[in-house]
Amino acid sequence: MRILIADDSSTIGKRLQRLLQQLPFVRSVVYSPSIATAITGAEFMQPDVLILDHHFPEGRGLDVLESLRDIIPATEVIVFSAFAGSIDHEAYHRLGVKAVLDKTGDISLLMDLLAEMHDASRLGERD
Repeated sequence: MRILIADDSSTIGKRLQRLLQQLPFVRSVVYSPSIATAITGAEFMQPDVLILDHHFPEGRGLDVLESLRDIIPATEVIVFSAFAGSIDHEAYHRLGVKAVLDKTGDISLLMDLLAEMHDASRLGERD
């Protein structure tokens, strides 16, 4: 599994990157600290999963998704934000987001979801 993390907090982004690199089914994890680098990274990497923050100094996670909608249509997106309780979940779901999780308390849910996504992709390979 190739994962791109887009989060303006380098502390959270790099810590999450180190944590995800330890998962046996993860092949690569790239961290992008801004909307511009997230868009460029996604275009180049074509990640299986994009873990996306909601709030960036230069815009919102929705801006990233709207820019990438046609470029990475097969990428699963998980919004991982400290603002998860107050953001417009429906707007994200309309853009195909798999889940909106709270980064202050849902790390185990994120890990479980990634494992489920990996297992589901392996089942799809067998069909």
